Amino acid sequence: NYTDFIIISEQEEEIYNIFEVLNARGQKLKQMELLKNHIMKYIHPREEAYIDHAKKKWNDIIKRAETISDIDNLMVHFAKCYIKKDAENSNSVYKLIKEEIEIESLSKMLNDFDNFSKIYIKVNEKDTDDTTIEYFNIKRNQQIRALLTA
Repeated sequence: NYTDFIIISEQEEEIYNIFEVLNARGQKLKQMELLKNHIMKYIHPREEAYIDHAKKKWNDIIKRAETISDIDNLMVHFAKCYIKKDAENSNSVYKLIKEEIEIESLSKMLNDFDNFSKIYIKVNEKDTDDTTIEYFNIKRNQQIRALLTA
């Protein structure tokens, strides 16, 4: 059973607050869904054209990541390369990003995440001519993916 909600507000930032509250009480969200909400809530400048550009960039990342089995792995490996501090576990990466990346830096982080995702997807390709990537895919070694991407 699923219930769809339509959230209407005159202030877009309020929509993100409502989203957080509703989901704190419901089904556990993927780390990527939480990160998207955080970025869209706080990204600067708060101009419609810039926010639309950020949404398009986010959607490009998501579309690119459709080829990988768990989209949260993309975020986990990005955080390992981007943040000096390690997350306690793979379920706390969003919390780490929220704590370690300043709001003023979210736009830069989104750009860096977009660039990272382009390379990460290539590293995860099953059909590749790159023998190094092919070797680690055969061994199913996921930990090395962040290093190869960086």
